[in-house]
Amino acid sequence: KAKRRLMPARKRKAGEHDDKVSANKKNKTAKKKTKMTMKEMVVHLVEEIGKAGLATIKKELQIRYDIDCKSQRNKTRLKKALETAVSAKILRKTGGSYLTQESSSDEDESEDESDGKYEPVFRGLRVMKTEKAKSNRSTCKACNSAIAKGASRHRVSDDSLYVAVSGGERNAYNGSHEGCYRGGYEEIYGTSRETYFIHADCLKLANRLAEEHFNAEWPLIREAMTYNGHFP
Repeated sequence: KAKRRLMPARKRKAGEHDDKVSANKKNKTAKKKTKMTMKEMVVHLVEEIGKAGLATIKKELQIRYDIDCKSQRNKTRLKKALETAVSAKILRKTGGSYLTQESSSDEDESEDESDGKYEPVFRGLRVMKTEKAKSNRSTCKACNSAIAKGASRHRVSDDSLYVAVSGGERNAYNGSHEGCYRGGYEEIYGTSRETYFIHADCLKLANRLAEEHFNAEWPLIREAMTYNGHFP
């Protein structure tokens, strides 16, 4: 029988074992620090986006934290996290969307100032698709810089002015056609549903800029609609 040749044991350098142990401890500590609860992840997403529906939250959890919200376990975790955040008054639910408590209070103030009279508001950007850029030809509308090939980007839709002029939001607010203005003047006042690309990490900035644009444009359009008898 052939004798198995034994390799000489490698001499360990002084302090090598201690270095490996300390490195492993550091990695474990870093992992513990970066680990977030479902509630913390959801609150962070809503704070960054500004206003998010359940579908958007699920999509962002999948993209950013690799959480599969199709599984029943994660669905239950998400439901409990949202209920806890709402009951703790960290988030507030309005319709089918979730907002931070700060943004909710701003909306309440604007409603109080209007003396119960309905006024269209900024609806927030809707993320239609998240993907890797196939080329470097697209530009982020939020920061005006090129989106590099392979970088994560959002295709978003902004329809706040379109809905305000078309009368659709007032119909949804009243729940019926009674007392609603006719709408359908979006072509006259040059409003449409806008879609464009932004960096995945520019969503909060894009929402802020889009809201500023809406707040600047809507009073002018409303004044023209009122003058022409198109708005009550």
